Amino acid sequence: MKNNILNNKLKWSLTLLFLLFLTLPFACETILNEATITGKVVNGETTQPVEGAFIRAIGFSESVETDSFGSYTLLLSIEDPEIDAVTLEISKTGFLVDTLQNIGIELGGTVKARPSNLMPIANLLPIDPDGSKAIVKGVVVDNVFFDPIEGVQIRAIGHNETTLSNELGNFSLSMVIKIDESNVVDLIFSQEDFVTDTLLNVTLTVDSTITLPNKELIPANRAGPPSNATIVNVTRTSISIQGVGGDEETSELTYRLQDINGITLDRFRPTNVTFSLFGPGGGEFISPLMATTDADGLVRTALNSGTIAGVVQIIASFDPGTGVINSAPTPIAIHGGQPDSAHFTIISTLNIAGLVSIREATVTAILGDKFSNFVRPGTAVQFQTKYGIIEGSDVTDENGRVTVTLISSNPLPLTSDSGFVPITAETKDENGNSIFAIDTMLWSGHTQVQMVGFSGSFSIVDGGDETFTVRVSDIEHNRPLEGGSTIDISATVGSVSGSTIVPDTQDRGPGTTLFTFTVQDDDVGDIDSSLPSTITILVTSPNGNVKLEISGTID
Repeated sequence: MKNNILNNKLKWSLTLLFLLFLTLPFACETILNEATITGKVVNGETTQPVEGAFIRAIGFSESVETDSFGSYTLLLSIEDPEIDAVTLEISKTGFLVDTLQNIGIELGGTVKARPSNLMPIANLLPIDPDGSKAIVKGVVVDNVFFDPIEGVQIRAIGHNETTLSNELGNFSLSMVIKIDESNVVDLIFSQEDFVTDTLLNVTLTVDSTITLPNKELIPANRAGPPSNATIVNVTRTSISIQGVGGDEETSELTYRLQDINGITLDRFRPTNVTFSLFGPGGGEFISPLMATTDADGLVRTALNSGTIAGVVQIIASFDPGTGVINSAPTPIAIHGGQPDSAHFTIISTLNIAGLVSIREATVTAILGDKFSNFVRPGTAVQFQTKYGIIEGSDVTDENGRVTVTLISSNPLPLTSDSGFVPITAETKDENGNSIFAIDTMLWSGHTQVQMVGFSGSFSIVDGGDETFTVRVSDIEHNRPLEGGSTIDISATVGSVSGSTIVPDTQDRGPGTTLFTFTVQDDDVGDIDSSLPSTITILVTSPNGNVKLEISGTID
């Protein structure tokens, strides 16, 4: 192998010496508008003359073949007197095609052998029996926008080598040409999104690189006019009102346009799409209002919130030339901002029998922002109680509410607090400062029932009635019983009205701790003597069930 390399280098050295030795200027005669070019063709490796080589000047119809000495005389008809140089192409089977560029000619003068004063000698290199490498480079573009195409496969018919174009459309195909193969090939260009095309008669140069003009491909499977726009992505299905800051105030929507056959539009059919919204009217807007589909048939817009919470509907519209087509509405919720102290409320069950037994009660915080919207769902609220146990924290729902459970366990309220239990809710405002809401729950005690202003007996005349007052409260602080407690009044003789249900309250007084009922004679005009009657007051309550009876007569 090393000997072959040394022999080849020696051959090239001898060739260069031989050519320098033979480079004597040949005469070039011009007659009127004709020019004559003479030269010689030799074997680039052996420096021996090459007989039968075909010589032509590119752009001219005249041609000639070399004789047994490798010599040629080419007569050209010069129609343009401004032409002062030509390019010669020399070819022969078994050899690589060669060119001699910038061969000077001059009407009425002699050969100008450019770029030097050497005579035009062509060196034809024999094709290596084991194959010689040739490289073809170029750029593949579409025939619409002339943009580069990535992923195009390029191969030569009859050859195994292939290559792919890169993101810039550039490709470089390296091939091996054997001695029995032509150095003129046909190149095939293929990519699934484009029509396969063939470039014919590409002449390769062994051990060299040729660069082709840009190859244009026709798009395949092009989509027809768009028939629908489908939402394919929404970055946020809910956003905050304006003023929260950051990405939470915006949501990007992406639509895909397709034709009636479900083929997605590509860059060869860009379509303008307009966007519209229907919302709560708090200054929300979309941007841009119009956009053009990209190479993947996608188009995007962004919703920006206003100062009012609510649901926004967004519609994408386009006109393929047959009338406007609308997408299905895309809903996005605009939620409130951060909690505001002026819109922070806590409510709870007012009264439970917490001094009697372990009871459960609900505590609810309601949060709004500075624009009176419900705060964003998921806003955290922490709860504390002075007595008992309460769930520590939770987050708001869609309506700005968060509800936890309080249990009337130890520690119980001190006597000085009269059964009242302070409850505190805490959260953070838009500046990160703590804000609070406070409520008070009553833990009532054991049931007591007392008649008010009653002498110890009653006497109702024929056809008469009498109204009684009873106090129903707890023993500990004379506070109302737990809401929902019932007071039932009955009498063995006469009719009674006044049974009631205790409301959820903390206040003393009529209807909460003082109740009235009336007993009347239900047998008017009878001639019987007065009959004994017993009135029963029955209290049923978590605070304790108590029964009280009073006696008298009814005529």
